[in-house]
Amino acid sequence: MNVLVVTDPFSDTAAIKAQMTAAGFSTESVVYVKSARALMDALLIHRYDVIVAEYAIANMDIWRLSTLINSLRFSMQPRPTFLLKETCEIDIPVLLAKEYGFTVVSIDDLAGTLTAVRESGNGRFGGAMNPARHSVLIIEDDKDASLTAYHALKDFYDVDVADDGLSGYAHWEARRHDLVLLDLMLPKLSGEDILSKMMAINKHQSVIIVTALDKPRLQNKLLLNGASEYLCKPFSLDALKNLCQKLLNKSKMLHQAHYAEAKLNAIRNRVWLLDYALSQNEGDRVKKIMASLKGMLPNNLTEDEKISLIAREF
Repeated sequence: MNVLVVTDPFSDTAAIKAQMTAAGFSTESVVYVKSARALMDALLIHRYDVIVAEYAIANMDIWRLSTLINSLRFSMQPRPTFLLKETCEIDIPVLLAKEYGFTVVSIDDLAGTLTAVRESGNGRFGGAMNPARHSVLIIEDDKDASLTAYHALKDFYDVDVADDGLSGYAHWEARRHDLVLLDLMLPKLSGEDILSKMMAINKHQSVIIVTALDKPRLQNKLLLNGASEYLCKPFSLDALKNLCQKLLNKSKMLHQAHYAEAKLNAIRNRVWLLDYALSQNEGDRVKKIMASLKGMLPNNLTEDEKISLIAREF
């Protein structure tokens, strides 16, 4: 298995190389590139089974990088991409990572992840030709109802099923599914308690309450407590499919908005720190802050834009 590693020109790759050695890769099977042009040349000349990338390289961040990797020109083979978590200034929502065809992994877990790819195939990790599917958890004690929902959704999503509250919540804790279909009247732990526990951990979790209890007051209470939708039994399978797709699209937009807000706040904080460091003549600190800002805002200006900016008077 051949691995292509994409890093910033100034990055220290010692930790990555140590993980490659731990995973049993020879130096000949791992290639390191430090620019988008070098990445494109490598993909055109050789076949790589896996790509490992930092958040930003010289003039491109992971969002543009993954779009390039998954473009038709380079995506003729299923090739998972792994983003190194330690190179991200802000946590990236899993839902957005799936949409862009990459998986976030810690450097310490890189060796184990690459070993898993080599042993089990790369399909489970996504890529343009075999994108990771959204995950759905059905928590329902009525076996006929859960089986019907499972078969309605299994062709579109990666579906898990639990038939009691405790095992359902344990499934969610372990995997944090993109969408949960939650019955209320469950053994061992009620649906209402599961909802409260989920919301305490992730207030953006998408949850559809699926129940025969058509009670407006209960519906309002659960929606106020964090549920995304309330679906009364019996319902059509088309209605279930449409609602799942609608909520996943909505969740993606919400995650994009929250991520953008978090990134703006992080940039604002660094600009303030930069101003403070300049006022104190702290040269080394200024360089570190500027490096952090460049990582969050890669330099992809054209030459004309640079000339225009240099000539601008503030």
